[in-house]
Amino acid sequence: RDLPSPRGLPIIGNVHQLTTSPHVKLSEWAKEFGDLFRIKMGCFDTLVVTGYDNIRTALVKHSVAFAGRPPYETSKLFSNGLSLAFNNYSPAWEKQKRCTVKALKLYTAGPDLQKRNAMEDTASYQANLLVDQLLASVNKDAITNPDEIVHHSATNVISNICFGRSFSKNDPELQKFVSINRAFDRAMGSAQIVNFWPFLKSVPVLGRSYQNLKAHMDVFWDFVFPNLKEHWKTYNPSNIRDIADCLWYQSHLPDNNDCDAIDLQRRIASAASDIFGAGYDTTHKVVLWSLFYMAAFPQYQQKIRDEVSRVVAPKGQITLRHHGDECPYVQAWIYEVLRHTSLAPILLPHYTTKEVTLNGVRIPAGVVVIFNAGQAHKDPKIWKNPDEFDPGHFLEEDGSKLRSEAVHKLLSWGAGKRRCPGAELSRHEIFVFVTTLVRRAYIGQAVDGVEPAFPWNTTGGISISPDPFRVKITERPS
Repeated sequence: RDLPSPRGLPIIGNVHQLTTSPHVKLSEWAKEFGDLFRIKMGCFDTLVVTGYDNIRTALVKHSVAFAGRPPYETSKLFSNGLSLAFNNYSPAWEKQKRCTVKALKLYTAGPDLQKRNAMEDTASYQANLLVDQLLASVNKDAITNPDEIVHHSATNVISNICFGRSFSKNDPELQKFVSINRAFDRAMGSAQIVNFWPFLKSVPVLGRSYQNLKAHMDVFWDFVFPNLKEHWKTYNPSNIRDIADCLWYQSHLPDNNDCDAIDLQRRIASAASDIFGAGYDTTHKVVLWSLFYMAAFPQYQQKIRDEVSRVVAPKGQITLRHHGDECPYVQAWIYEVLRHTSLAPILLPHYTTKEVTLNGVRIPAGVVVIFNAGQAHKDPKIWKNPDEFDPGHFLEEDGSKLRSEAVHKLLSWGAGKRRCPGAELSRHEIFVFVTTLVRRAYIGQAVDGVEPAFPWNTTGGISISPDPFRVKITERPS
């Protein structure tokens, strides 16, 4: 059957209607046109899929059919054109993904306790360093803007876990990387114009956003790749140190090593680059949102603190692996931050690899597909009072354990073939950061006069972050 579509403009289509908070506009259209409708994004006819059941069916039941990525110009810029996140689906991509998943599992959940402990120790050290730096940065009223410090902390934790290197706060290399990443989201957003009209990338002025994004990606690659090459000079298969080593080890197993040495090195480096980039972005933004929600809802902050205090001694180290089952409220709070923000409200665009039928609609191969996770995270048919921030959304009524069916409906890391391979790594890191923050400090709103100076606006890119904000942070007695 023909799908309905909102009215657009010739050549432009509906692009001009989706400039800010596109997931909100798509949700409004879904109420008018139904869960499946089409829009025109420049040169591309695009299917919009709304509703948790439809999204889950497409991504899990028909995982191969929806596993592609559109032939967007910006996708070619990521990880030297070999990105797991942005490359199209193929047997080579499938093998690269499988190898990456095994490498991450070897690091985060493998039999070597030393590696698992090292990951947790790194996250704990960086989380404590974050609190130290936040406390040192406050003004006379104990108020600070946490963004730059969180940038540094997120870079260091993923850099250490990926290739065993940390940077001092004033390291020029770190400062350059943080500066580029601050501009990345803006560049990514404005460069979308080239995805919809590819010929514009060579047009002066109109193609500038694409060239800016390319420059940012070149700097990112120049940051990651030399660190990896230097790190692998000391690689020893009997002493696997970090994710880069796990990737190297896994990729050189006989069943994975079916290409020449140069191509293999590029693919390993691309996978490491993806993990580094996604891990940095997720940690940075979730920690920022965590500070934001702690300040906005102090009653929930205290509940996290109370639960953690019951589980571990004041000086003891807390980890998801050892204490997750005893901290259902902490986990529910983190899941609720991810749901309420919809960190990535629109999943990265998909592309049908073959003809498929979804909810009675025949979809040919080669169609761009947008999944509106933001709508699924605020669907009143699934969530009671969905606009309210309430960790109880993820808890059984007595609060004793997580509601597994609610956790299952969270789409922050995607689903199916394209589910983020670093999801478990992110969960471990975020758990340590959140619990360390509440154990060592009180987070409150920065107050100017009478009204709290606290924005609820967001800045979008691949994922969204809060607009610049300040918090009041005071140290807890040890």
